Order: sequence, then structure tokens, then C-alpha cells
Amino acid sequence: MVSLPAVAGFRFRKLEERAKVVEEVQKHVWPLIEVGKVKPVVHHRFPFAKAAEAHRLMESGKHFGKILLIPNDRFENSRIEQS
Repeated sequence: MVSLPAVAGFRFRKLEERAKVVEEVQKHVWPLIEVGKVKPVVHHRFPFAKAAEAHRLMESGKHFGKILLIPNDRFENSRIEQS
């Protein structure tokens, strides 16, 4: 399996190295995601109308996990949990 340091600076890696990382993720991580053993951490969710607020939070670095933008018409009914 590819170690974490191999992933650091991913976009600056050679194409062959990036392909290997993707292959390893598909092989070892994706199956865990599919069965729910690995889930993303959602810090906060915002409707599109508050995208600027979401961006400020992202820039502040005061978050742990994902910041989600949800279409305005789906925001109230979205079932994505936030911490």
C-alpha cells in the first residue's frame, strides 16, 4: 500500500506515481467507504447563498473536516450530518 508521505504533494508527483496512488486507494480504501467503515468528517454545511461565509471559514483554518455547499433548494432537506 502507498504510505501517507507518498500522497503528500500529490499534484506535484509524476503521472505514474499519481496513478499508483489512485490504484491503491481504489483497492484498499474505496471498499471501506462503500461499506460505511470510512466516512468523511463534515465540519459544517452551508447553502450556496452563503458560499462567501463558507469560504471565510475555510480560509480561517478553524475547521476540521469538510465544508459542504448544498444547493439552496435542497439545503433544508439535506440529510448530511454536521458536527
